[in-house]
Amino acid sequence: MTVTDKCPYCGEDFTYEPGAELTVDCQSCNKEIYLGPIRKNRTIGDYTILRTIGVGGMGEVFVARQNSMEREVGLKILRADLIDDQEYLDRFFQEVRSLAQVEHPNVVQAYETGTEGDVCYFSMEFVPGKDLEYYLDGGKIFREVRGLQIVRDVADALRYAWKKHRLIHRDIKPSNIMLTPDAEVKLLDLGISKSLSEDNNITVNGVMVGSPNYISPEQAKSESSIDFRADMYSLGATYYNMLTGKTPFSGENAIEVLSHQLSSPIPDPRDINPNVSELSTRLIRKMMAKDKNDRFKSWEEALESIDGIIEHLSDSPAPVKTKSQPVKEGDGLLSSLKNRPKLTTGIICGAICLAALIGIIGKSMSGNLSTELSKKYSEAIRFAEKCSPGQRQEAMRKLQTVITSGNREFAPQAEEMLEKLRRQIIEEKSLAEEKKVRKAIKYLKMKSYALEKEKRFSQAMEIWQRYAKEGEMRDNPLLKKAIKSNLEYLKTRSKEKSYGYD
Repeated sequence: MTVTDKCPYCGEDFTYEPGAELTVDCQSCNKEIYLGPIRKNRTIGDYTILRTIGVGGMGEVFVARQNSMEREVGLKILRADLIDDQEYLDRFFQEVRSLAQVEHPNVVQAYETGTEGDVCYFSMEFVPGKDLEYYLDGGKIFREVRGLQIVRDVADALRYAWKKHRLIHRDIKPSNIMLTPDAEVKLLDLGISKSLSEDNNITVNGVMVGSPNYISPEQAKSESSIDFRADMYSLGATYYNMLTGKTPFSGENAIEVLSHQLSSPIPDPRDINPNVSELSTRLIRKMMAKDKNDRFKSWEEALESIDGIIEHLSDSPAPVKTKSQPVKEGDGLLSSLKNRPKLTTGIICGAICLAALIGIIGKSMSGNLSTELSKKYSEAIRFAEKCSPGQRQEAMRKLQTVITSGNREFAPQAEEMLEKLRRQIIEEKSLAEEKKVRKAIKYLKMKSYALEKEKRFSQAMEIWQRYAKEGEMRDNPLLKKAIKSNLEYLKTRSKEKSYGYD
C-alpha cells in the first residue's frame, strides 16, 4: 500500500511504503523526511515543531516555537509506550510541576507539561550550547580550575533543589550538563530521571536508577532511601572524567562497571593526568566515598571545600606594595657595611654592582626568551588556523603546548582553536559514519528486496538478522531502527503469504 503525505520542507506531496523505511527523500526538494510520528511543522498543543535536537531513552527532544509566547523552547515528546500507565503519568506530571518551581541560574527551567491524543510532552527553557559529553568525546581535557568552576555551579544547583524542594537528580553525568556559548553552566533534567523508565534507568522502588559509569553504590544496590549524596558521588565521577578524559571505572558490560562502583577503590586521576593536584584528588575521593556517610555532610560543606581549592589553584594576586620602613642601625646589610673595613665595603659594593649587572643581563635574556616564545605560540595558532585535515594532529599538539604554558595572551586563543579542531573532527566522523550507515542500509534493502520479490520472506529476514549480530555498523541507532522496521514489515508480509492474502 502506498501512502501520500506532504513534505514538511517544501509542502509538495511525496509517497512511501508504510513500514518499509524510516526515512525517504522528497521527490521535489530532495530533503530527507523522517517517517516517525513527530515531524517538522507539526503542532502539538501550543507548540510547533521546528527541528530535532536529540533522541534519549524517554523519547525525542525538539526545538519548538511556543506560539502564545512567541519564543523558542525545548520540547520533549515521551515514547508512546510510557504513557499507558496512568500511575506513571500522574507521578511524571507531579514531578515536572515540582521542577517548574525550581528557579536557579544553573538549572534549565521546566515550563509546562500536557498531552494531545497519544502524545505526552513537556516544555522547558531552550539553551543553545553543547553538553560536557560532546567535549569529552572530542578528546577535551578540562583545565583544573575550569572543571572546578563547572562542578561548583552544578553543586550549587543541586544544593538549591535539595534544600528548597527535596529534589534529587539521580542521573548526574556529562550529557546532562550543558555549557552555553557564554560559558554558563546549565543542569538538564533535574528531577526528571525519577520518572524515566528505560533499561537500567528505571525509577520504581527496588529498581536501579542511573547510568552505570556515574552511579552511586547505593543506587547500584537499588536502595530506596537515597538522598543528595547520591548526586554528590555522580558529580565526583563526572569531575574525574573532566580531568582525565575517562570514566573512573570501565568494563566489558554494565554489570562489570557496577561491580567496580560497589567495591573497587577510587582510581587516582594523577595516574592518567599527572597535572591534577592533590587537592582535587582528595575532593574526588571524598565525593565518591563508597559509604555515603563518608562523603560531605551537606552541599554547603562541599561548596566550601570546592571554593577553597579554586582559590588555592587560581593565580595569586600581585603583591601589594607597602611603604618602606626605615632600616635601623644594626639591621641587615647596612649594619654589615658600617662595621667592616673600607676594603671589605668596596668588595661588597662591587658584588652588589655585579649582581645588578647580572640582573640587567638576565632581564634582557628573559625578554628575548619571552619574545621567542610569543613568536612560537603565535605561529602555532596560525598553523592551526590554516592546517589541512592531515595536519590536524600536529596542530593539536602545538596548541596543547601553548595551553599548558599558561600564557595569558595566547593560551585562551589556543584553547578556542583546539576546540574548533575537535569539533571539525567529530563532525567529519559523524558525517562519515552516517554515510557508511546509509550505504549499509541501501545494500541490505537491495538484497532483502530481491528475496522479497520471490516471496522468500524468511531468507530476507535472515539478511537483516545476520547484520544485527555481525554487521560493522550494527550498534548505530539509525541502522538499528532500519533493521527493526524492516523485520516488522517482512514478518507482516510473511503472515499475509501464509494466510493466502499474497
